[in-house]
Amino acid sequence: MDDTKIYFAGDKGPAEDTPPADEENGKSRILIGREKESRSVATEPGSGPRRGGKTWVRWAPESLPRDPPHGPLWNGRSKARSWVLAPRLREARGAVPGADEPRIAPAAQETPLVARMYRARELNPDLINSWDHLESRSLEPNPFLSPWFVLPALEHLPEEGENDPIVIGVGSGDDDELLGLGIFEPSLGSRLLPLPHLRSWKSAHSFLDGVLLDRDRPLEAATAIFEWMQGTRNRWHGLSFQDRSDDTESSLVLEEAASRFGIPWTEDWQNERAFAMGSLLPEDCIGELFHGKRRREMRRRIRRLQSFGAVDFTVKNPMGGNSEPLESFLAMEAMGWKGEEQSALRCHAGRERFAREMVAGLSKVGKTVFGQLTVGDQLAATDLYLRSGDSLFSFKSGWHPRFGKGSPGVVLKLRWMEAVRDFPELESVDSCAASGSWIEPIWPSRRRLTTGVFPTSHIAQQLTEAALKMKRFKRRISAARSRTDPAVAWRLLVGDHLHRSV
Repeated sequence: MDDTKIYFAGDKGPAEDTPPADEENGKSRILIGREKESRSVATEPGSGPRRGGKTWVRWAPESLPRDPPHGPLWNGRSKARSWVLAPRLREARGAVPGADEPRIAPAAQETPLVARMYRARELNPDLINSWDHLESRSLEPNPFLSPWFVLPALEHLPEEGENDPIVIGVGSGDDDELLGLGIFEPSLGSRLLPLPHLRSWKSAHSFLDGVLLDRDRPLEAATAIFEWMQGTRNRWHGLSFQDRSDDTESSLVLEEAASRFGIPWTEDWQNERAFAMGSLLPEDCIGELFHGKRRREMRRRIRRLQSFGAVDFTVKNPMGGNSEPLESFLAMEAMGWKGEEQSALRCHAGRERFAREMVAGLSKVGKTVFGQLTVGDQLAATDLYLRSGDSLFSFKSGWHPRFGKGSPGVVLKLRWMEAVRDFPELESVDSCAASGSWIEPIWPSRRRLTTGVFPTSHIAQQLTEAALKMKRFKRRISAARSRTDPAVAWRLLVGDHLHRSV
């Protein structure tokens, strides 16, 4: 253990919040672990760098576990040895008086995880139940990856046809317990990656992409997926996602697992959508979140709706075979413009069967919630939310045209925002609305989504980089054409540094 050094809070060290340089140029990665995940250390007083109140602990290479504590990790390759952000160890100074060497608690040995490929339409009941349990304990909530959503969509949605997606399941052995799962379909190529690759499966009614990772072993599960992809590089050259969450814990873990194999996340574009965080909402949402003209407009809409009768908002959970919320929802969603454009679920037999089976499956495990806004004794608006973990996700909504002047859909979203505070087990509500939707002025927070690809082969990385350069060049051409000044257009097209050299 001569190679182990421990640094305590309060000791003198560099000012930047980065790990100290390693003079021996080992090959371990640099990583930052959360304080609660750092390993306990007992030692005599030592000296070493401290940054911003954080204590850096240096581990001997032979003492590092096979899979270190998960992220968010220090991205990028480094020749420095592994450094773990540990809790302040003031108490540890006197824990072992006179000890000659630090003692590091041994890491618990866990079974290595491996990924296997399945066909979505051929899963046995045990795997489906394990899939459901994984979705319930996933690091990131996502009801659109629940088996009770995916399987009815494959069975009934007309656009799915004979589609049979690939399921990459991560487990620890021969049993059916899943610790990671992704659903993909083969793609011959795309604009960003013109090579055969796997594209994350999404139905026409899915509003969030990604993978399911067990919250206790997310980095290991994600690593197993990319390790499996490395073995298929001659067949598939990448994993692509559309509308995957960005800057979340799950996103950081996924990108760190890819970086272990030298695979970068290549982003094509990103967007945002309305989001409501329960902990950030005030008691008087209208009075504190809206100001001036917008506040007066919101209150005016409520008064218009109240002119038809008393307005009441209720939340219903259709457990126990109660079909009234679903029937009311399907009928009201088909009213108005959705019915005229034939885009409502009830307008197509396959979509209606999908909705009924999906709601029935999710309701059995308590993961569907209906919001209902009544005016007098008549239903004015209703919407359906899918629950996953501590979050709700808006699926569809509908309102009665009779109350159109009172904007019942807007009032319904206002009431939902106020009701989130009454459910302490809920952390957030995702609108699942497109960027620029009418709900954005109502719900204050934003969720950022990213679309792109993990190119898993060397040639795929070269092609995606070339595709992004071409995209930027086309954007410059488009911007240049919109300018009337030839000098400005030329500068946008070739870049300032080339312009100055001409």
